[in-house]
Amino acid sequence: MTCTFYSKVMNSYLLILVRRYNETHREEALSIDSFEMSQIWKNEKTKLKIDPMRFNIILGIINQHHHWMLMIIFPKQQRAILLDPFKATPLKLRRCLQSTRTFMKGRGCAVGKWTCETLPRPVQKDSVSCGVFSLKFAEKVLCNEMADQIEFPSSKEDLDEYRKEIARTVLEETDDLSEMCLYCGLQDGTKPKRVRPINMTPPSTGYNANIAAGGSIRNVLGMRRTSFAQHALTLTCRCSIKTICFYKIF
Repeated sequence: MTCTFYSKVMNSYLLILVRRYNETHREEALSIDSFEMSQIWKNEKTKLKIDPMRFNIILGIINQHHHWMLMIIFPKQQRAILLDPFKATPLKLRRCLQSTRTFMKGRGCAVGKWTCETLPRPVQKDSVSCGVFSLKFAEKVLCNEMADQIEFPSSKEDLDEYRKEIARTVLEETDDLSEMCLYCGLQDGTKPKRVRPINMTPPSTGYNANIAAGGSIRNVLGMRRTSFAQHALTLTCRCSIKTICFYKIF
């Protein structure tokens, strides 16, 4: 079982870890979206409007050339940590120092003694596990933010188990969508919005002409007898997209 992780999985799991941390700690942690953290890494403008000094620890996943890394900021300690599943080169550490220092300085924080380092840790041995490693780094740091090294089993079998664990956690924390309409996103029983009539020119010949002129669409859409024109005027929760797609496809 080998796979790479998408940003939605990375951000969702990191958010869950941070939420659990905040439930048991007086000083809060903050997770930053991977897109925004990558912007910080590149010294580019971000849309973040936060006071970093409110938080004990700030974490975010960086995506550089399709490779995931974890960057951690300790605002009150004036330091940052870069955890690369591969080797954290001196060039990457200098970039981490510069980017986090610029980010903090831009928000009025003192950076005169700002430092950046990495920690001893398990190293990625394949080309697809950087996401798993980055999330395990975050998990271990949040469990013990003062640790001077990170340890966890990192065999192929262990990584496969971590993937399953991450998948289960994200699914368990997902909202219950069983009562939601898959077509419009409304909950069952929710009054759908009334929309304006659809402005379209009915076909002049063929089967479409019969439908557009008021023929039965019961057999196709599984609804009571109605006309396409009437249905277009009153779009209901479960059949609106079906009707529109039906007209476009045929």
